[in-house]
Amino acid sequence: MLRYLNWDNHDIDFLIDKLNSRICLLKRAKTYLNYRQRNLLYNALIRPLFEYCCTVWGNTKYENLLRLLRVQKRCARLTLDASFSDNSVELFSKLGWLPIDDVIRMRKLCLMYKIVNGCCPQYFKDYISYVNDKHRHNTRASTNNNLFIHLFRTNSGLRNFYASVNRLWNTLDDSTRSITTLRNFKKYISNKYAVSNSKLDHFTIHRTF
Repeated sequence: MLRYLNWDNHDIDFLIDKLNSRICLLKRAKTYLNYRQRNLLYNALIRPLFEYCCTVWGNTKYENLLRLLRVQKRCARLTLDASFSDNSVELFSKLGWLPIDDVIRMRKLCLMYKIVNGCCPQYFKDYISYVNDKHRHNTRASTNNNLFIHLFRTNSGLRNFYASVNRLWNTLDDSTRSITTLRNFKKYISNKYAVSNSKLDHFTIHRTF
């Protein structure tokens, strides 16, 4: 990881190497396991690597996210014993998986949900402010109680966690932000992304910042 929290190719290479080593275990064991057992093995050994600290390394560049999506697709084919020609959107739908960029967005939103609702240490909340705190003009952003987004001129600034998650949070409507429990919030966001993905012919990586 670089000094400004930018993850370069070397760091993603290391992550993919770790993923590939565990995928080899799944590949060797799949002959002896049924679908449910393969899915359990994936959730126990491989999925945590995709999700661990992804709110931090998720600001990596598009090409690296695309590489990780290819690894995810490989896992889906192994878990379902599918062929290379099978549609990955349908495979992910059967498994109830989200592509890596949606996973990163969902994890960022869940962390922001905890920050906004006081479930994190106070120093997390000290980094956020609302548009209403900056001015009293009657704008759409102030009416929607949006978070204030600082202006950045570089990608390093745009990839800052608070800059990226504030933009994501501001896309949510009031009813979503007002969900009373983290569990229900996460379930709603996951279902929302899943429904959106089910309408696709193929996955396209979108930037996460």
